[in-house]
Amino acid sequence: MPSRHRLFTVCLLAFVFFGAALSVQGQQRAARPNPLPRYSMGAYPFFPAPPHRFRGNRIFSIVFKTTPEVLRELVPQPLVPNSDNLLIVYIGSLNASSVDYSTRTVSYHEAGILVPVVFPRTNAPGTFAVSLYLDTPVGIAAGREIWGFPKKDAKLTFSVKDGQVSGTVERLGTVLLRVNAKLENKVEPVPDQRELPFLVEKLIPSARRNAPPDVWELVSVRTTDSKTNEYWPCTGSIQLGSGPEDPLGRIKVLGIVRAALVNNDFSLDYGEIIHDYLSRQ
Repeated sequence: MPSRHRLFTVCLLAFVFFGAALSVQGQQRAARPNPLPRYSMGAYPFFPAPPHRFRGNRIFSIVFKTTPEVLRELVPQPLVPNSDNLLIVYIGSLNASSVDYSTRTVSYHEAGILVPVVFPRTNAPGTFAVSLYLDTPVGIAAGREIWGFPKKDAKLTFSVKDGQVSGTVERLGTVLLRVNAKLENKVEPVPDQRELPFLVEKLIPSARRNAPPDVWELVSVRTTDSKTNEYWPCTGSIQLGSGPEDPLGRIKVLGIVRAALVNNDFSLDYGEIIHDYLSRQ
């Protein structure tokens, strides 16, 4: 009888302890907040969420004619390159901040190649982003991961001094871009600047071997709160070179159409997916 008593007591204590453990574990689960989707990779964000604000930027742009063969090589379907065979190159200094980090401003240099295009489904014009070069890691990561801008790291120089503009882009030991310009008289009042959306081919490869991309989209990104504070027409020149991963020298420069230096403000918010290359529809 005593042995039965001891067995009953042991079982009862085990049941009590097991029930208490389950109760504590349940309370811990209830107290733990449900995991929310994180904005970007990693436990700590590398860049803030849009909108990103750009204030007091100085950007030099030059528009030139090239060949239709060049544009067909640079622009993916279903986009249609402009019939005037125009291509835009820009370089400048930008100052970025965010609503989430309003006290922090990231200043950096950026250059890019843009092609005026039309999206035939809506017959809407835009500028397709061919390649962009930056000298700040956070700008590269945010641009690629959020919108799909084809941003790469490079060494950039940009200067506006004594009425002269100069800029270079160097990557992997090769000077890919060199621009020089002379400022003409500042235009006042500032002429209206037509704002077209950036069109970006966002492509994220799969981690699986021989698999299609995990993401392959055409994204439209519009600037908001845009304001041109100052505008200088310029007379300028451009030289393009080819590096191991950047064959810009294949882009033919047939003639300069116009060039300008601006001081402007704008914001970059979320974009819109206008075409899904992986959709079966």
